[in-house]
Amino acid sequence: MKTADPPVELAAIGEAVIALLLLLVPGQAVVAATSRLADPPPPLHCGAYGLLAGASCVCAFGWIRRADLPLALRTIWSLRTYALFLVGWLPFAFLLYPYVMHRLGHRLPPQAMLEYLAGTPDWGFAWLALLLACLIGPIAEELVFRGFLFRAVAPLGGPAAIAFTSVLFGLLHEVSVIVPVTLLGGLFGFVRWRTGGIGSSILLHIVHNVWTVILVLGQPRLLELCFDTK
Repeated sequence: MKTADPPVELAAIGEAVIALLLLLVPGQAVVAATSRLADPPPPLHCGAYGLLAGASCVCAFGWIRRADLPLALRTIWSLRTYALFLVGWLPFAFLLYPYVMHRLGHRLPPQAMLEYLAGTPDWGFAWLALLLACLIGPIAEELVFRGFLFRAVAPLGGPAAIAFTSVLFGLLHEVSVIVPVTLLGGLFGFVRWRTGGIGSSILLHIVHNVWTVILVLGQPRLLELCFDTK
């Protein structure tokens, strides 16, 4: 008798690997190419161009394979869950975690893009940074982590899929924010699991990044209070 389940699982794993490679490889290639120019742009600009390349490839792949990634958007429930999560996450991420890291002797710099936006940015480039941080980046990351990767490891169970994708999500961010970002990834994974699709996790990721950027633009001194900016 022909069994369809194993090929489906192998296909999901293959798609997850492809999505992760699309997120990483084109971006690294663009960073390497731009940094070798006779008059290379600043490193942050190179990184943004690389992120744009990788995220664009992932979004294109996600569109091609969209039948495998249901949206299942539950707006009110997702926003309520996110608000409850913030009650514990905000004091941990901005007070307890920086305090513990400083007590352990670890320097805790802010994320480079937020530090750039909190300064006196060149708005010709800053618009690209905002687009990446608030729209393209969140969509691409959710397609990879809560989309293809979550689907690939879902046969292990919801909690295992949440743990795996959130840890990998945290590890691919800057060292200074690995733990808070891993917890945030756990929330996105939980929402993905409960709703059965990536629509709500995409929404929450965009909302989170948008209000973070607005907060930093409005109160740039917050970075100095919570992180080592010098």
